[in-house]
Amino acid sequence: MGAATAAAFLNSGHPTTVWNRTTAKADALVADGAVLAASPAEAAAASPLVIVCVPDYDASDAILLPIADSLKGRTLINLTADTPARSRTAAARAAEHGIDYLDGAIMPPTFTIGTPSAVVLYSGPEETYRAHAGTLAAVGGSHTHLGTEPGRAAGFDLALLNIFWTSLSGLTHAFALTEAEAIDAADFAPFALGIVGLLPESVTGMAGELERGEFPADGSSILSNVTTMDHIIHAAESRGMDPGPLRAVRPLAPAIVDAGHGGPTTSPPHPALPGQPVLTPLRHPRNVPHQLPGSGMPGSLPATGPAQRCEAGICPAHAAGRGPDGGSSPRTVLWYHLPHWSSCSVIESRLCPTSVSVYSTRGGTSR
Repeated sequence: MGAATAAAFLNSGHPTTVWNRTTAKADALVADGAVLAASPAEAAAASPLVIVCVPDYDASDAILLPIADSLKGRTLINLTADTPARSRTAAARAAEHGIDYLDGAIMPPTFTIGTPSAVVLYSGPEETYRAHAGTLAAVGGSHTHLGTEPGRAAGFDLALLNIFWTSLSGLTHAFALTEAEAIDAADFAPFALGIVGLLPESVTGMAGELERGEFPADGSSILSNVTTMDHIIHAAESRGMDPGPLRAVRPLAPAIVDAGHGGPTTSPPHPALPGQPVLTPLRHPRNVPHQLPGSGMPGSLPATGPAQRCEAGICPAHAAGRGPDGGSSPRTVLWYHLPHWSSCSVIESRLCPTSVSVYSTRGGTSR
């Protein structure tokens, strides 16, 4: 992205001095009229506006910290991708050295840089951004100042890329599943586009719900969708496939349900939100005796393996005076996800500390 950004400035007629850790990578820019500096300090001295774009803040720190004094009185725009916390640290360090600092993020793909399709985000002092907005327009497309808090551009960047990579992971897994089921990719693609087309409405809808603090199920509750998640996981595993992204998503559902948000709800349903249980890893013991519901026959849990547990709570069904085994007393339950028993969703503690019941909700039926 650094080379593409420098090329965009050259193409807009801005005198541009470049330096690269690998000198040969600057050859094409020099051929197009850039001046090659022998060092970062020499490059910084060539202009009141200094822009750095490298893979991460470890790299940018290694370049910038040794020349911090020579950057005093200049504007430094860091287009390096990293975390919001590191952006704030860099901004504070720049202020200590008398450097005007903006943090920025160029949204991929790289080939959009310098074209109307480019999207660039900035955060930091507004007056600094305004002073250089005309020059920054050379990068192309839309360039947006998101606010004075220096970590906002990085926050937007990572959250947007989170959408992209998790969605792409799901799409890749979907094509793998269809291939396993002998479904031609060309036949599947039009229907995949239909599902993907739901995302824009989901974005605006979720944003509105978060603003209002209300999360109605609208006929599609967490409880009703858990079964679908299980079907996908079972189908993948039956073909010898890793369940992919759903393996990370599925364990969140019991925590949401256990907190009372499995059906129509006006409370925050995501377990990472304040006041919600957070899943923590643990290991369950080998061969814990348990009673299978309705069978009257003892059994044993599988061998030790990773599990996921959330905070204890009251099973919604039991709180209503009934349970999967027909019991009438509310009981405290612990929700687990056992990877080798993908259909297990609940382990209910009994009065006897060595006896538990394992409930499976596979296919929507408690067993």
